[in-house]
Amino acid sequence: MIKHLLLTILTISGLIVLFLIGPIPQDPAYHHFADTQKIFGIPNFFNVITNLPFIIIGIWGLLRVWTDKIVTSIKPHYIIFCAGIFLIGLGSSFYHLHPDNPSLVWDRLPITIAFMSFFSALIAEYVSPNMGKKMLYPALAVGIVSVIYWHITETLGAGDLRPYAAVQYIPLVLTPLILIMYEPQNTYKRYVFWSLVFYGLSKVFEIFDDEIFRFFQNAISGHTIKHLLAAPGSIFVIKMFMNPKNPGSMDEAEIR
Repeated sequence: MIKHLLLTILTISGLIVLFLIGPIPQDPAYHHFADTQKIFGIPNFFNVITNLPFIIIGIWGLLRVWTDKIVTSIKPHYIIFCAGIFLIGLGSSFYHLHPDNPSLVWDRLPITIAFMSFFSALIAEYVSPNMGKKMLYPALAVGIVSVIYWHITETLGAGDLRPYAAVQYIPLVLTPLILIMYEPQNTYKRYVFWSLVFYGLSKVFEIFDDEIFRFFQNAISGHTIKHLLAAPGSIFVIKMFMNPKNPGSMDEAEIR
């Protein structure tokens, strides 16, 4: 009960902080990437082509669902997560062909799908099976609405990223705490840990996009490396779903 209360307090605190700091518009500089090389007629070639791993991994994960035993209680989470990873590859490719706010919508929508399905699965495996199952579709709806809200406010000249920030960063803060405070019912902590490591590294390279591009003498940029780290990081989440400690030991009836 105390653990649940702590997670609730931290979530509410995060929402209050975001509310108090006021609207957060999209920084136009966000769309200015270090590597803008046009190769084979494709603008921003490397930032576009490095989304291919997301597409491949998403398809691979969806195909494996039919051949591998997974934790059955979070099978919908698994399918939606893999679909989200696949769509990230498409959406991010589309965005990087012409980076601007309208195209960024199609990058962020699948990101929220992947984030919310993963976090719901994490809640189901670590905190409460019933809670994790019940929150999946509402969480997905909240994620999608957060992107739509941001887009509408941008078109009205008063952009506000706060809901999207809450959807992405509050789960990131809570996830390490969940790993520390709870024990998983059927999966292994190491998969979540390594997914966080790869995601964290990808964000570091994203921040230092220009510096890394200059360091490697304009051969590869930080944002390109971000894609090459974030995509493999999703494999660990898929491995979490596909490698239960007790295959077949947890089904829908047992958690009702």
